[in-house]
Amino acid sequence: TLRSLPADASLDLAFIDGDHTKEGCLTDLRNCARIMGTGVICVHDYTCETGVREAVDEWGGQHVGIGSMAIIQL
Repeated sequence: TLRSLPADASLDLAFIDGDHTKEGCLTDLRNCARIMGTGVICVHDYTCETGVREAVDEWGGQHVGIGSMAIIQL
């Protein structure tokens, strides 16, 4: 889980495969989104971890107008 980032951090791509609890995943999503103007956030284990799925669905529902969201199962 990504706990903190430097104030001047910037990301274009984030791949989240951390804490599989809902709260842990929400923390990672919020931290990544905070420093991304535009970019891509990839989340691993969406289809097989309930906490990850709940976090992505909740976070995505709150950010519908910001951009596109796609679920890709590999």
